[in-house]
Amino acid sequence: LYEIGSSELALERAASEEVRTYAQTMIDHHTMTTEQLTPIAEALGVTPPAETTAAAQLDIAYLETLEGAAFDAAYMEQQTVSHQAAVAAFEIASETAQNADLKAFATENLPIIEEHLTTVEGMLP
Repeated sequence: LYEIGSSELALERAASEEVRTYAQTMIDHHTMTTEQLTPIAEALGVTPPAETTAAAQLDIAYLETLEGAAFDAAYMEQQTVSHQAAVAAFEIASETAQNADLKAFATENLPIIEEHLTTVEGMLP
């Protein structure tokens, strides 16, 4: 939810076309993975969250105070941190998840998240 929300904001506030293109990719990919993961979570008796965490809300609130190049820098830094955490979580899940569907989901999507991280790291100033 954070990736989608912050990226929607990036479409409005980013100065760089490259950042806006990255943001649209985040919206597309994270919408798709949310749609894939929701039935797996529900089958495990887990209700997916309806809103972002308090920390993610603070990150988005900070982004809302920025525009242009300052927005771009803060958004890309947040994306770097977020994707570093996601890569770590997906590595663990792809190796240790007990549920076959969850393990397959993590294994299938780990290379995509690693690609997102590589892309964002390459865009940092």
